[in-house]
Amino acid sequence: MTMEELIEAYADYCYRVAFIYVKDCGAAEEIVQDVLLAHYRNEHAFEQRASLRTYLAKITVHKSLDYLRKKKGKWRFFFTKEKEVDIGDSTINPANLYGRKERNGEVVDAVLQLDEKYRAIILFHYFEEYTLAEISEILSIPLNTVKTRHQRAKQQLKQSLKEVYFDEEF
Repeated sequence: MTMEELIEAYADYCYRVAFIYVKDCGAAEEIVQDVLLAHYRNEHAFEQRASLRTYLAKITVHKSLDYLRKKKGKWRFFFTKEKEVDIGDSTINPANLYGRKERNGEVVDAVLQLDEKYRAIILFHYFEEYTLAEISEILSIPLNTVKTRHQRAKQQLKQSLKEVYFDEEF
């Protein structure tokens, strides 16, 4: 795979993963450059035990954590992909859209308030749609630890979002 193909296929994804951790655009871009360049130079070391996407995510997580250890910085921003809304949908009205957007903002705030070990699990599982087994591999922690942290994170979110969602099920 050429460097251009690698960048085209994985740069945006690696950027999102790095940004989840470092919350700094410039730092996330540098991490992505490091990850993709390192993979390109050592492509022969990739053993294909997982998909290339999973492998690059794991490297990105490790480089992001290295960056945070060096910087000891705090997270200040959050990056999400906006989902497109079909304007012709008769069930969507501006009041519903505003309410949904406000709720989503409160959910994001609640997720950002979680401890880093819980936040990573929630972001990878619900925002990036990884399975718990894949998260275990990416973060290099046992699957049962991931399951436990996932449950604890959901409980913490349930408590912090009670006022937002009242009696709704999570």
